[in-house]
Amino acid sequence: YNAAGIYSYYSHVINTTIVNNVGTQYGGLYAYASSSYTLTNLIIWGNSSSYYLSGGSITYSAIQANSVSGTGNIALNVDNDGEGAGNYVRFLAPEHGVYQLQNESSVIGMGDNSVSGLPEKDLAGRDRIMGGTIEPGAYEQYCTEYRYKTINLNAGGTYNFYGSFISQPGTYMHQWSCR
Repeated sequence: YNAAGIYSYYSHVINTTIVNNVGTQYGGLYAYASSSYTLTNLIIWGNSSSYYLSGGSITYSAIQANSVSGTGNIALNVDNDGEGAGNYVRFLAPEHGVYQLQNESSVIGMGDNSVSGLPEKDLAGRDRIMGGTIEPGAYEQYCTEYRYKTINLNAGGTYNFYGSFISQPGTYMHQWSCR
């Protein structure tokens, strides 16, 4: 089967962000086994197709879908950000590969702290549990206020935008500190 994000068979996957994958069948996740996989504290969003699950369990995860079953799971809207009803993931800058969460994200504090094998640090090296309850995905939300600076990138220039180098001329807002 063609799964671009994760192909899971008898696996234990925790605190993972699965985004912007393109597959001919399953862009985000393909998980199959009679009951031997567990998927906990995931964010699955922006993939060409969301996921396929057979057996096993997925819990405390935020998934772009019309509806999601399983303990503690929520369905995310297709848009990153919005004013309408529903749950928005609200990544900082997904168009530039920045998948840290904004303060208003619907997924903050919805994870499961008791999952086996929980890492002590997030992908950015910060403490994994801030504010009492873990966030799903690879990054823990830790800011209460962001400060930004504007970057004007001219033709021929490059800029390190949260670890992703961009070279397309334009104006970018960059988080430079948080409280």
